[in-house]
Amino acid sequence: MKVMGFVEKKLAKIAPNLCEVVGRTCAAKLIAAAGGLEELARTPACNIQVMGSQRKNLLGMSKVGKHLYHGMFGELEVVKNCAEKFKTNLVKMLAAK
Repeated sequence: MKVMGFVEKKLAKIAPNLCEVVGRTCAAKLIAAAGGLEELARTPACNIQVMGSQRKNLLGMSKVGKHLYHGMFGELEVVKNCAEKFKTNLVKMLAAK
């Protein structure tokens, strides 16, 4: 937690655009999950979208895991406050940016 706090503080100078789009906390988590800023830059948007999500075994129940593919973006206030039918599209746009 101390390392993540340190990274969040320094992130505004290291990756200002990323901080503006998703916030410092989410940006630090994305960089940590990718293994560094360069690795995050090389990662395709489809993989960034699902970073931090956990696999679930649905066993044929389609309603159980409705939003499995939001990953770390699902924690953002913008995504939480968005209408249900637009959440997936919003997460895709954030991952592409």
